[in-house]
Amino acid sequence: MPFLFKLSHRVARMRTRALLLAAAATLGACEASDPSVSAPTHPSFLTTTGAPAGVTDLAAAAMTDSSATLTFTEVDDGTGAPASYDVRGVPGASITWGASAPSVTRGTCATPVAGTTIGAKRTCTVLGLAPSATYSFELVAYRGTLRVNAVFGPLSSIASGKTAPRGSVPAPVASVVLSPATVSMVAGSTAQLTATPKDSAGTALSGRPVSWASGNGGVATVSGAGVVTGVAAGAATITATSEGKSGTATVTVTASPTTVTNPGTVTDLRVAGVSDTGVTLAFTEVTNGSGGAASYDVRSVPGNTLTWGTGAPSVSRGTCATPVAATTIGAKRTCTVLGLAPSTAYGFQLVAYRGTLKVNAVFGGLSNVATGTTAGRAGPPPPPPSGSCSSACRYVDGVAGNDANPGTSSAPWRTIQHAADVANSGDTVIVNDGVYTGGTNVVTIGGSGTASAWLVFRAAHRWQAIIDGRSSSSAVGIEINGSYVRVEGFEVRNTSRYGIDAYNGHDVDVVANHVHDVGHVCTDDVGGRVGIDAYARNVTIERNVVHDVGRFGPGEQGCSPSTGNWQNHDHGIYEGSEHAGQSDNLVVRNNIFYHFTHGWAIQRYDGSGTSVNGLTIVNNTFVGANPWRDGQIIIATGASNVVISNNIFYQPTTAGIWFDTGGLTNVTVSNNLSFGAAVSTGLSGVASASNLVNVDPRFVSASGLDFHVQSASPAIGAGMTLSSVPNDFDGYSRSGGAYTIGAYQFH
Repeated sequence: MPFLFKLSHRVARMRTRALLLAAAATLGACEASDPSVSAPTHPSFLTTTGAPAGVTDLAAAAMTDSSATLTFTEVDDGTGAPASYDVRGVPGASITWGASAPSVTRGTCATPVAGTTIGAKRTCTVLGLAPSATYSFELVAYRGTLRVNAVFGPLSSIASGKTAPRGSVPAPVASVVLSPATVSMVAGSTAQLTATPKDSAGTALSGRPVSWASGNGGVATVSGAGVVTGVAAGAATITATSEGKSGTATVTVTASPTTVTNPGTVTDLRVAGVSDTGVTLAFTEVTNGSGGAASYDVRSVPGNTLTWGTGAPSVSRGTCATPVAATTIGAKRTCTVLGLAPSTAYGFQLVAYRGTLKVNAVFGGLSNVATGTTAGRAGPPPPPPSGSCSSACRYVDGVAGNDANPGTSSAPWRTIQHAADVANSGDTVIVNDGVYTGGTNVVTIGGSGTASAWLVFRAAHRWQAIIDGRSSSSAVGIEINGSYVRVEGFEVRNTSRYGIDAYNGHDVDVVANHVHDVGHVCTDDVGGRVGIDAYARNVTIERNVVHDVGRFGPGEQGCSPSTGNWQNHDHGIYEGSEHAGQSDNLVVRNNIFYHFTHGWAIQRYDGSGTSVNGLTIVNNTFVGANPWRDGQIIIATGASNVVISNNIFYQPTTAGIWFDTGGLTNVTVSNNLSFGAAVSTGLSGVASASNLVNVDPRFVSASGLDFHVQSASPAIGAGMTLSSVPNDFDGYSRSGGAYTIGAYQFH
């Protein structure tokens, strides 16, 4: 039989806790007398830990001649989930929950009412009520299963209302009026809106449910109770809806006034890496005191004499050169100081500021001091013999020299070309710091050394003797036509066709040079633009940095070539030949290549169909996508005995290596790491093993051009041990442990 919940009118008047407990006990006995209904667990009036919360805002929102609509806010069931609800008539109201019998209370309030979201505004309707009668309701939140294992919270507040006379129809909502109609507020503040439903005569209607919505939640949000919260500067329309009718209010939010203070202070400045001429600093960005990120002035601590600049000798350069621009508060940043002396201790601080340096800058406090010692100038040993200065050391000084001098340290020559014209095998030509220019070729080395007495050209300080093509006035920086020649430590820049060109000789070493901005011209001829050209046999290219090689594209720098040849043959290293054996035995190791948007880092190609014997490309770092062709290394003609190992290919276009030809024999591709694409493609049958595909090498800072790897890099220990690569780009030994993939050994 249905469960009858009926108590006398007298019990409803009992307000003391003792009498209420007695009523609950009576109710339990009544329920237990019905064998078809299991006895429910009634709520305790003493809420204990873990019990569901009580509903405190139950209200009768609307009454018809046969129904009542209740509203309330959902609560926690005591476990962090929304509760369910048991709706009850208070004592004196004869209400039977059911579905079909006459005089039955039905509708969406029929037990149980399922929970949805804690804090949600809910409504439910009781049907089957008598007209012109007063009803009172309570509900209790619970968890579990009703009449089985339910755990109850306290009884809610009482909601009362009188049903309308039989046959009467409540006036429908004709409009909704919001007050206030316009609101101006500051981001982060709140404002209360009130919605009043009205009938067609303009009479306010009470008890009608209202929903709220914001037309621009990015500017302002609104709660189910009409509380508006400003989020960001702008305008938003708030809409209240009742029974299908809506009203609006306009909210204008202004940015909260920013409290301007001094910029923050960097407290975690540290040395993240060193080379023989550079120090990489790392720090966390701070506020500029007005809501944005600060800029940074990098300074040396007392005792270090550093001059920020770009061209003069003894100058500190790099990405730390003041100012260091802001990005995001809290971002981890790195920058590098270049041009330092080897084996020297340096200390640095930085200060955050806003405004323009040396104009209106407002500074924060000086950071902590970060100290580090640059590495010793260590490199692979020169070819035997080294071209010792013990008997034939020649000097060039572009400022203090004279080509009529004997070329001694006290009376140097003025031009490198004169030194190349008169030097003999076994000589070492040391070129002092400065910028050197020339004709079509800045320098042409036509002489040769011997297998036992190499001819060596060496910058006195790495990258401080600068071979400058004068905005492409010179086609070639250094052309090497001889044999047993070593070129070391120069910066080569701004030439129209080649940086360094080894042509028709043999046994040539190109070591520790910085080659960049080659071929930056607008032309559509089919001739290539090349950083380092290897048209010779037994060439070793190691510890060089090569970047920004290639012609301007259509529209770049105002360039408008008439044909499509603008980037067909532009490369960091180009290896080719016209005769069999002419370009055999090329070794490319410990180099860094980046920013080849107009060409490829390395291309093996010749137009005669000859095949090269011996091509070794190991422990290099390649960074960045290429243009319309595919790999950072292009093998476009036949080759045998090819080893491509221990290289990092960072975000190439299609793959790190593109095999664009057949005729390849004994090719090994192993222990390389690619990120953003495959290691190699274009040819089947290549021996491939132990490559790491699409794995982030975790550079210290790719954007800051610091391609050392972090301590968690997967490149560490993943390289093949190669006796031909005993040291890394910085000169550190690789023999102390497993090889790191890339140009830098982690240490």
